[in-house]
Amino acid sequence: MDSTIDHLFQLQREAFIKEPCIPLAQRKLRLIQLKSQILQRKQDLREAMMKDFGKPIFEVDASELLVVLRSLDLAIKNLSRWNAGKTVDTDILLPATSSYIKPVPKGLVLIIAPWNYPFNLSFIPLISALAGGNRIFLKPSEFAPNTGKLIQEIAEEVFDPTEVVCVRGAADVGAYLCGKDFDHIFFTGSKRIGSLVMEAAAKNLSSVTLELGGKNPVIADRDCDLKSLAEKVLHTKYLNAGQTCIASDYLVLPRKDLDCFVECWRQTLRNWFPKEWKQERDYSAMIHEDHFQRMLNLVNRSIEQGASLSDPLDMDVAQRRIKPVLLLHSDFNHRSMEEEIFGPILPVIVYDKEVEELFEPMKKVDRPLAMYVFSHRNSFIQKITSHLRAGGISINNTLINYCESNLPFGGDKHSGHGSTLGYHGFRTFVHYLPVAKQKFWLNSLQFFYPPYKSPKSKLLKWIIKLYS
Repeated sequence: MDSTIDHLFQLQREAFIKEPCIPLAQRKLRLIQLKSQILQRKQDLREAMMKDFGKPIFEVDASELLVVLRSLDLAIKNLSRWNAGKTVDTDILLPATSSYIKPVPKGLVLIIAPWNYPFNLSFIPLISALAGGNRIFLKPSEFAPNTGKLIQEIAEEVFDPTEVVCVRGAADVGAYLCGKDFDHIFFTGSKRIGSLVMEAAAKNLSSVTLELGGKNPVIADRDCDLKSLAEKVLHTKYLNAGQTCIASDYLVLPRKDLDCFVECWRQTLRNWFPKEWKQERDYSAMIHEDHFQRMLNLVNRSIEQGASLSDPLDMDVAQRRIKPVLLLHSDFNHRSMEEEIFGPILPVIVYDKEVEELFEPMKKVDRPLAMYVFSHRNSFIQKITSHLRAGGISINNTLINYCESNLPFGGDKHSGHGSTLGYHGFRTFVHYLPVAKQKFWLNSLQFFYPPYKSPKSKLLKWIIKLYS
């Protein structure tokens, strides 16, 4: 595998040296061909994701297929505009000069995709990187092997290996790729692996985008519509069984609303699982046995520390499925608050009078990828958004800051670096090259040549006074 990677890397590097920027018309053609191939293979995608972790067809269509198709259409429509240079105003000290900013590809790009949304999180950054004219290595997750195989087949059908290469394999393949001299690395995954990617990239001074996760809080004000709150929060734990980097990770709620919220949560579950839930096929499984056991250990350890379940833990062990459940009486020192849960368990932490009571411990938690604020009061919203940081914020709903393709999506410190989606994804994969052009007959810097004597020095002091 190492020798194959080396050969393909050299192939792309030579292609980049020969043609540093893939022509715009070629990029647009590839995006159109990619869309056509994805539409042809949509049933294969549904079947692959069902095999990998029982992902229901509706979720495959909504959170994988639709998101990628929208991203493709946005890139195809705006490709020329995104790649157009932008003129800037001329400085008064540089007469007869024109300046502009030109987006150019970073070069060879490595994209390492995760298992939770393996199709979406492979092709969204790939579309952005291709729109910027880059040459791309893509590594899908080994934990979704059927989807990874399909991704590779689509890539090989659409692209020449000098444009896009898809390499499958385990963690050792990813580590080897990170050691190559890529111009940019785009990684989606855990904070632990993200730090290793940064360390490897630093050896080659490769720029890095990290899409990580975090303990995304839901912060509810008093007098919220608890039925609506329960539905919106539970949706993030139902979708992909909570295996989503922007899923609600814990809920902060007024103590007086706790009992009512729990009943609204239960009623929503009854509405969404009207029959025996274990027979429901529209609900995903944990990706593998280790992750399933991690959920159980997290719950058991938190209960030992004083938490309690809203309802008995309801599981389908054979299918690695856990019914969404609340972890009541949670505390910031419990096991459930040590790291991102990434599953259908939701710790609930209450406050008595004002939410500021919890600001100090909330600030000690790793900075989240998303934060969800529910309130009718602008003063409450302002208070939260002024004191607490996150990669993105949705107000009075969950997930919508990701669904808006005109907003940048990305983390902040512990939850990542850089951003993606739409134009902001395109920006991630290009270097904005500044170009200044002066008439050949003029040298506006001649004034600054030595010798530094009067009247030149007097004139410089006069110019500085203009800025005083």
